[in-house]
Amino acid sequence: MKDSLRLLALFFTIVLTNGQAFGQTVTLPDPFGPHQWTATVKVIGEDGNPMTGANVAVSYDIPATPESNGETYGEVKGITDGNGMFIASHTDRSLGLAVIVNKSDCYTTHIGY
Repeated sequence: MKDSLRLLALFFTIVLTNGQAFGQTVTLPDPFGPHQWTATVKVIGEDGNPMTGANVAVSYDIPATPESNGETYGEVKGITDGNGMFIASHTDRSLGLAVIVNKSDCYTTHIGY
């Protein structure tokens, strides 16, 4: 019987940074300009234990531009560690993220942000 990844993201954190500091005159970044994001994903099974070796893909949408040649998405892939954790980080112009998790003998699970 397949074990469901019912609880994909015990915690799923997206951090967007732009390097601002107090006491400086700051020009706000272009909303579509490059920014860094980090997605921290913890995969646990129905029994509440971390799932080691789960395949994780964090995909992101990028607004199309004349220079993009039609490429409007990207993906960071990896495998969860012994604590069920996977961390993806990237700098781009992305607007949305999606996380897809699968493991043999388990149902594929996804979440969007």
